[in-house]
Amino acid sequence: MFFPNVLYGPNEKFYELSIEKADSRSLEIDKISEEKKLFIESQLKEILDNSKKYLQKNYSIHEMSKDSGIPFYLLSQHINKVLGTTFLDLVNSRRIDECCSMMESGEFKNITLEAIAKECGFSNRNTFIAAFKKFKNMPPSQYLKSTKLGNEIGPIDEI
Repeated sequence: MFFPNVLYGPNEKFYELSIEKADSRSLEIDKISEEKKLFIESQLKEILDNSKKYLQKNYSIHEMSKDSGIPFYLLSQHINKVLGTTFLDLVNSRRIDECCSMMESGEFKNITLEAIAKECGFSNRNTFIAAFKKFKNMPPSQYLKSTKLGNEIGPIDEI
């Protein structure tokens, strides 16, 4: 027997969707109601903009599914088809934006870039540098130097 409330929590909005046959995983995001699309968007906004769960180290789409009450396959389809990105790129772009905000604010000017990266959910420096270059087209040390605070901070660790 299939118990969606055990798997996904007692979320009534997705109850009727969850009890469909196992074939429903191939359900296209285009075929769900506008109400459900809006619900997915509101849950993503809550997680990404308000609670900033992506700052947790190793945050996964399964954890996002649990936090939002939306089955992970629907989240994945929404992120891929509606937002036009992947889960990893979505999370990493948000993390990089958070790192840039921290660098620009100046309140973290006495810690290393690596420490800022860890504060933003990156588990290692290579992932951080690769993501930073992908989304900002420059390494984090160069970005910090390009901010007006970069001159006030002193020597920058080259990571």
